[in-house]
Amino acid sequence: MNIQTEHLEDHRAKFTVEVDVERLETAKQKAARNIAKKVNIPGFRKGKVPYRVLVQNGLEPAILEDAIEELSQEIYRETLDQSDIEPYGPGSFEDYNFETAPTFIYTVPLQPTAKLGDYRAIRREYQEPTVTEDEIDEHLKRLLLEQAEYAE
Repeated sequence: MNIQTEHLEDHRAKFTVEVDVERLETAKQKAARNIAKKVNIPGFRKGKVPYRVLVQNGLEPAILEDAIEELSQEIYRETLDQSDIEPYGPGSFEDYNFETAPTFIYTVPLQPTAKLGDYRAIRREYQEPTVTEDEIDEHLKRLLLEQAEYAE
């Protein structure tokens, strides 16, 4: 398994994972066995249909889809275990490519980083508030009115 990691600007990592062809074929065989258990094909019991017969009956896209789904989850777990990246949230399966070798592409969100810089150099001068006698008297009157009890 060949893993290439690319750090994107928006705090995400992009994994491009190349897998052996044998591993994909094994996943396709396993998916074909699961599909064979669900499909009725004349002349065969459920679960006993050979791979080539499934392909002849047009089920190759379904086999490939199930194989990719199962294999992509396994590869994603292995990729996270082998890489030094700690994901911040659940990753997503982006794409696959089978032109040269089976390749799976994932994106994973990363922990945001904060760059504080020299925050201690930023100072504001303290201005002591000025309170006049009139403001004190008005505040005391307000407190008296709030706490006053009215009797009939």
